[in-house]
Amino acid sequence: MSDFLKGKRPTIVAHRGASGSAPENTLAAFRRALEIGATALELDVHCTADGQVVVMHDATVERTTDGSGAIAQMTLAQLQKLDAGAWRGAEFAGERVPTLAEVCRLARNRAFLFVEIKAEGIAAAVLDVLAAEKMEGQAILISFSADNIRRAKELRSDVATGLLTMQASDMDRLAALGADALCLHYPAATEELARALHAADRLLNVWTVNDPEEIRRMTKLGADFITTDYPEQGLAALAAG
Repeated sequence: MSDFLKGKRPTIVAHRGASGSAPENTLAAFRRALEIGATALELDVHCTADGQVVVMHDATVERTTDGSGAIAQMTLAQLQKLDAGAWRGAEFAGERVPTLAEVCRLARNRAFLFVEIKAEGIAAAVLDVLAAEKMEGQAILISFSADNIRRAKELRSDVATGLLTMQASDMDRLAALGADALCLHYPAATEELARALHAADRLLNVWTVNDPEEIRRMTKLGADFITTDYPEQGLAALAAG
């Protein structure tokens, strides 16, 4: 487990960057999160038709760009012709779909990455990028897919991994996978679960918590990481105690 995962608790994780105030999963959103003071960034990845790892939540581009089509059927060059920012306002017009490598370069020595693998069969490509960018120790791979986590561990046994879930009962699946963190939809989190995870040398990441009172509640029950669309509010809530 990396030094970051063993560090100060709790840590605010900027969900898709500062996605509450900037276009999600863009360099603008990640820069804004870093400027706010976030030390952890969450992002989603897919692979293009030419094998490049890119940052976007959906498997298709319609919701967050001015284009259409499936990422897996487009080349990186085609994707990067799209505008991924104008939908959030004129100030973001011209933002492009970033690659994982670009986000790594932005975050290196500044923030830890929670890299959500959205598509099946791309764990090797993701690990290759992290290795090339010397970010293996500064990232955790998370996924709803047990197969993605299992494959990542097969390829690199020391990589940090987390199981995304909406059910606290998936702690048993977490143990079977040898994953480091349970990434749980926050309403399902309890103090008892946090204690059980910590006793098993596992971590609790809760998502997506946008209410300051809920952030404080997650802190009190023992969450290690609190993922939010509004990192500025999350950091303020922690500072207020």
